[in-house]
Amino acid sequence: MPTKTCLFVLSGLVAAVLAASSASGGDRCTVADTSPHWDAVFGHVTSLSQALVLKKQAESVGFRGLILQQDWCDDIQVGVPGVNTPKMREEFAVEAVSVGFQVSFEPPETQKRPRAGFVKAVFGVRPTLARADELRRKMAELGWREGADIERLSINRWRVVMYGIPAKVKASFAAQTRKAGFRVTFVRR
Repeated sequence: MPTKTCLFVLSGLVAAVLAASSASGGDRCTVADTSPHWDAVFGHVTSLSQALVLKKQAESVGFRGLILQQDWCDDIQVGVPGVNTPKMREEFAVEAVSVGFQVSFEPPETQKRPRAGFVKAVFGVRPTLARADELRRKMAELGWREGADIERLSINRWRVVMYGIPAKVKASFAAQTRKAGFRVTFVRR
């Protein structure tokens, strides 16, 4: 459990980073994620106060080990690291859905890099982080949880993606998502 001092420092850090982002146009603020673990993602929010509320909601129904991870200047991810096996992710999703959360699973950075034979599916680009996170939750609700993430393209462009799609199944993947109402495109980067 974070202490008040720790929260104050984190709050100050977030405020300083957001101020620096505003002053520089917002394009120079990325935070490297060096974790080798898969994260169960409860949501992406734009402020520390929103992140703390979401964290408290998840803790109130029994989830433990939640962390706040700053992905971008204006993107704080609330999640649980270390959900590393498919079985763990499946069980975690079942538990989360049973208490009203649509979690997705973000892969480690090493699995996000372009790899021969794989592409990234783009489910959509949204003008706000809140709308991008809404799309991420909808994807999770319909079964596309594994490898999902939100990428910041600019201050008002957020891309919702799924990593690690084998290039040889692009057509069938697109057809499957189209049946659910999505129009995916594919990119290498």
